Amino acid sequence: MKKKITKASTLLLAASLLFLSVAKGEEVLRKLKVVTEQANIRLKPSIGSIIIKQVPEGTILESTGQEGDWYLIQLTPDELEQVSGYVHESMVIIIEGPPKEQEEPEIIKEQKIIRVPEETEKAEEEEKIEETHVQEPVITPPTQPVVTPPLSSKQPKFLFNLVFSGGGSFISGGDLNDGSQGFADYRGNILAVQPQGQAKPAHLSYILGGELTLALSSHFSLGIGVDYFLGERESIVEFPDDPSSETVTTHPKIQAVPLRLAISYYPVPSFYAKIGIEYYLAKCAYYYRQERVGSWE
Repeated sequence: MKKKITKASTLLLAASLLFLSVAKGEEVLRKLKVVTEQANIRLKPSIGSIIIKQVPEGTILESTGQEGDWYLIQLTPDELEQVSGYVHESMVIIIEGPPKEQEEPEIIKEQKIIRVPEETEKAEEEEKIEETHVQEPVITPPTQPVVTPPLSSKQPKFLFNLVFSGGGSFISGGDLNDGSQGFADYRGNILAVQPQGQAKPAHLSYILGGELTLALSSHFSLGIGVDYFLGERESIVEFPDDPSSETVTTHPKIQAVPLRLAISYYPVPSFYAKIGIEYYLAKCAYYYRQERVGSWE
């Protein structure tokens, strides 16, 4: 029984050694020499990986594999716990072993285009047509005159406008007319004579004016204006008294100069509504002339 176990152990050991020798035979062995002042041995084949060891220039390293631009390096187990690392190819040269594995470039086969005879003939005909084609002269159309569009009805035609006006008005007269009639009645009472006629009141007047307006928009304008109006009336009252008679002439008169500031609103053309303020410079008076035979006052 012991002999069988020993024999089985011997066979298992032989198989293990055979497996190791086969695995070792698949590794690519290279000897590398450090050519930089100092080479970094990294944990993984990446420039961002940690550095596990640094070796000086001239150090001989053994490589058992390659991953891209990195060589797999075997380290001495008694120096570090990590027994392998990676060094970049730019820091070493190969002094023994196969050269670096080169990736086979892709070969692009040149494709030759063969024209069918019919297509070749058509292409040649098109080329001939293009060569013999004469460019037609370009005819420039006549330039159209630029017509300025008329002003919109919504826009004011003029920024400033000067307006003149004229007309008439009715005035009450008030105390002015009462004063004229009162003087005539007074003379009748003094003379104790019944008057013929009466002092007529002044009610009608004429107006002349002008206004300078500034257009604020298509519907609104601001105006500054001045007017002049005059209202007057002359009357003759006779007091017959023999041997002397008396004649009284009355003349009430109103003069005014209004100064105006107003805003006008035009809802439609030629029609407007106005609102504003006016300041009057006015003069009111009545005149009389008393005449007797041979004298007057």
